[in-house]
Amino acid sequence: MPDDRRRRHGWGKKDLEIRRTFQGRTVIGGLFLPAALLSAVMPALTGGKEREKNMQEELLWLCENYIANRDTIKTELRGHNRRIYSVCANIFCGRGQTARRIVLRDCQALLKEKVGLFSSFRGNLTAPVTCLLASGLFPVRHMDNAIRYYNRLAEDYYHSEQLALAAFLLPDMIPEEYLDELIDRSREIYVAMKRAHPFLTSTRDSVFALLLAFSPNRAKDAAAEMERCYQLLRHLYGSGSQTRTVAAILALQRGAPEDKAERLAAIVQALRMRKARYGKGLELAPLAAMADVSVPAQQVAGDILDVETYLSKRRGFRSMSRRERLMVAAMIVSDRVDPGRDAETSSLLAVIAMVAAEQAAAAASV
Repeated sequence: MPDDRRRRHGWGKKDLEIRRTFQGRTVIGGLFLPAALLSAVMPALTGGKEREKNMQEELLWLCENYIANRDTIKTELRGHNRRIYSVCANIFCGRGQTARRIVLRDCQALLKEKVGLFSSFRGNLTAPVTCLLASGLFPVRHMDNAIRYYNRLAEDYYHSEQLALAAFLLPDMIPEEYLDELIDRSREIYVAMKRAHPFLTSTRDSVFALLLAFSPNRAKDAAAEMERCYQLLRHLYGSGSQTRTVAAILALQRGAPEDKAERLAAIVQALRMRKARYGKGLELAPLAAMADVSVPAQQVAGDILDVETYLSKRRGFRSMSRRERLMVAAMIVSDRVDPGRDAETSSLLAVIAMVAAEQAAAAASV
């Protein structure tokens, strides 16, 4: 990489590309982390009491990085509410990065150059899309691909922010020559979802239909798994559209619906046993993104409460309700509970959970 580009993006010569090996294959996360930060985080892979201590140090670093990212984004991307800033900060945290002002500025200019004011990529998605571009390696190419994919998707789905989000995620997941086949499969899933719940299913479910289309199961079986997740959740958290969104996040993960729903309920119960009343709406989205990890529910709940307590003493978080802080804490904890998770799946679920969590935060403040 040329030296001028390194300086422009804030990368030093010793910056390393994180590579993870699991299930017999190597995954390149595309994440760049300064060597000094790597040396602080990687000791968490050691064992015994030192491992536990270092895991807490890693969690502290994630909190500090989250706060730094939020402050940087708030300075550069003005005119958004604090919930949007929180969501965007976690985009960088989830990728192990620190936001750079000049990169944010350039990517915001790129977005305004590529799409008009009333585009689905603007509005509520302006800041998240800018941050997704800024945290990637090839923002111009990514933006061009997203626009091209969106135009194709709009032939079969209504224009919406959710469809724009899907178009932004899909280029990294499937070559364009297979896009038509994916759309046909997703339409089968969407029709099955609409048939089961004609009033609850809306345009926002298009992104879930497209993502469920990657399932190796038949289209009707993929839709049936989401429906099974919903039926398991509705008895605990209500039968509204928010529960459907959480069910879709569960359906995108590994494991049987019963196991994932039980895992989610265990985390919520562990929080309530510690007198933390966690919400029953879209606040569940960050927890749902952790429903297939192997970390004990009690440990996840303890980490969430530790982070919430830490944030409650920091400027900008004291004015939040505890309900909102708990949700932010869950987002931060989800960034590190399972370092062995498939990189693409982890990033995908994180973005979906963050968008859903922002909607939940908006409802919480009303």
